[in-house]
Amino acid sequence: MARRATTCETIAQLQFLLLNDSRQVFDYRQATLWTREGGVENLSGVVEIDRNAPLVQFLDTLANQLSLLAEIPCNCVPDMVSPATAAQWLEMLPENVLWVPFKRSGSAEVLLLLRDRKFTEVEIRAVSDWVALWASAAEALSWRTRRKWWGKGLAGPAKNGSRLRKKVALTALCAATLIPVPLTLLAPGELVPARAEIVRAPLDGVLGEIFVQPNQKIRQGEALFQYDQAALLSRLEISRQELTTARAEYRQAAQRALQDAAAKAMLSPLSGKLEQLDIEVAFLEREVQRSIVHAHADGIVLIDDPADWIGKPVVIGEKILRLAKPDDLEIEAWISIGDAIPLPESSVLTFYPVATPMHPVKAHLRFYSHEAQERADLTYAYRVRAIPAESSIPHRLGTKGTVRIRSRSVPLIYWLLRRPLAHLRAYLDW
Repeated sequence: MARRATTCETIAQLQFLLLNDSRQVFDYRQATLWTREGGVENLSGVVEIDRNAPLVQFLDTLANQLSLLAEIPCNCVPDMVSPATAAQWLEMLPENVLWVPFKRSGSAEVLLLLRDRKFTEVEIRAVSDWVALWASAAEALSWRTRRKWWGKGLAGPAKNGSRLRKKVALTALCAATLIPVPLTLLAPGELVPARAEIVRAPLDGVLGEIFVQPNQKIRQGEALFQYDQAALLSRLEISRQELTTARAEYRQAAQRALQDAAAKAMLSPLSGKLEQLDIEVAFLEREVQRSIVHAHADGIVLIDDPADWIGKPVVIGEKILRLAKPDDLEIEAWISIGDAIPLPESSVLTFYPVATPMHPVKAHLRFYSHEAQERADLTYAYRVRAIPAESSIPHRLGTKGTVRIRSRSVPLIYWLLRRPLAHLRAYLDW
């Protein structure tokens, strides 16, 4: 039995050996392991105890009363407890109980052996010796378990060494949570033009043709798109014919006015009509010229699909496309509402392109919007713009990636619990 006690690997195996296999040495009907702190810990003949069972509750009551009377191993009988407890004892348990108290890991524990006849003095001494040996084996097992968990211990008693290691580990953990770390966040980003020129519709009409393609490089003065000129040219031709007719009528009236005083009175209305038609023709000619839109500067054309615009009616001021300079780039990022941490003006951003993550771009914060804006995916986020630290960037316009934004330094515990604390305070209204 002693050899088996030293080879057990768990406390459960040791308790099974004490409560069940002890029958090979001592004669008893049932064994119980009881502690002052936890009550009935285990019973012989069961896999798992039910603390609500009447037998378990009565054994706990019985042990509590006997603990006030017996401090050494002894035989206990119903006369030693209250009459009510004694009556239940005779109904539920054998008449004799062997009370064997011992200490393990600083806690008071008791082994109760139940049978019909009393234990002899020789049996009591044998049981006491066996319980002391079992307690030593349990203490050694606890020490081995702590050594596996904490590593090799310091020299000295098991209890003192374990407490010291726990204090050292706890102190180190608390100190580690106060280590300052930079508060960082990740956000989707893109290389966008810093100062793009927006080309808008100069007049109402229907677009007839787009002369450029996406990402095409153009020079100042090149045609970008034109309106459908059929209606304008038709109006211009009609106005020109009316102007020609008005001029002929005015010449005829001027010739008659030399001989007829009544015809001279018609010159003033014809002159006003001639002037009106002349202004209308000039206006339509300017409109025809404005229907062909040209680039005001060199740049790259930013437009989704030119075919979508052909035949589409537009109004004055509607955005058609953008012109951007290839070397005038900025980094644009969108910070979600949950990650909207304070960002100082000197915040450093790092842009990692998806296609080439080994060539990041460093940048400095330029703009951080005060209001969240709705995006295409129906979420709200804050716009961030940053100026690259280098004048030349080895990435083309429109490159997408991830932006890592670095803010001020905070304790590690705050960095770990920032989001959980936010959800907890919102949930608990704290």
